[in-house]
Amino acid sequence: LNGEPLPFVPVPISATPELLTGDLRGAFTKMLKDTEAVKNAAIKVENINGAVLLLSARNDEMWPSTQMSEMIVKRLEKNNFSFPYRHIAYDGGHNAPLSHFDVIEDFLQTHIQSPDTSICNV
Repeated sequence: LNGEPLPFVPVPISATPELLTGDLRGAFTKMLKDTEAVKNAAIKVENINGAVLLLSARNDEMWPSTQMSEMIVKRLEKNNFSFPYRHIAYDGGHNAPLSHFDVIEDFLQTHIQSPDTSICNV
């Protein structure tokens, strides 16, 4: 960004077995053990200027979505985030949240949509 490298969480050599077998969640889990890198690479979600909705899957096979969503919630709480936020963790795998568009629509209508507009103005 602007000629400067962005902080990131490196993949440790210990995650090689998971990567070789396609266990992305296992690799992410090992990456999250580097708490200093996680701290440095964290997005400043508390600077978001609006409501935040997080949907995750408790048995997500792609990445630890529930754990990482909870990390975001803790950061919002710690920084006294002034906008509405909600995290909903669903049972099931990576695609489980896709069955809950009604929740997304309700959240948008409640916290984002202006009373005199529709969600989709086509």
